Parts: sequence; C-alpha cells; structure tokens
Amino acid sequence: MIKRSISISLRLDMRDLDEYEKKVRTHQNPEGQFSNLSECIRELAKVGNKVMDYQEMMKDPDKANEFREKMQEMIQTENIDQWSQALTAGQLDGFMMHLKMEKDKRFEQKKFN
Repeated sequence: MIKRSISISLRLDMRDLDEYEKKVRTHQNPEGQFSNLSECIRELAKVGNKVMDYQEMMKDPDKANEFREKMQEMIQTENIDQWSQALTAGQLDGFMMHLKMEKDKRFEQKKFN
C-alpha cells in the first residue's frame, strides 16, 4: 500500500510557534517529545482532530455517559498501577497471597444437602 503524503505551507502565530518548539527535542531541550517541528505539528494536529471528534461525541448524552464511565475505569486502573508500583516485594507477595485466598473462597467446595 502506498502511503500518501504532501508538503504544505503553513502560517503560524509566533507565540504558537514558540509553544510548539518547546516540545521539540534539541541540545537545549533534551526532554522534548518530538524529534523535529514537522513531527510535532503533525502529532498535535492529530490530537486536535481527536479532541474535536470527542467534543462532537459528548453532545450525545448516552455516548457522553459511556465515555465518562470508561475514563473513570482508566483513572482507577492508573491509581491501582501507581499503588502497586509503590509496594515492596514483600508487600506485593502478601497482597497476591490475599487475592489468592479471596479467589479460593469464591470457589470453595460445598456439600449438597
């Protein structure tokens, strides 16, 4: 499959350009997220496009509620990840043992009367 690409000319406000350049990795800014200005603008344009799609989606109350629920799940998962990364190896082993015991309780064999 041939990947289409095109070169375009673009006018930017100097303040916007300054903000974009802060995100480009250079000798002065080794923490930059992008290797060059073109990559930065392309990726930010993709993000902006997604934001616009989400804004449109949020106009539908059902889709907005579904989105909120999914985001809440992600936040909870991230909190659990951060919490688990803070545990020592012994604490992690203890927690895993606790989870195993909880799982075993749920599948406990019981006699029928």
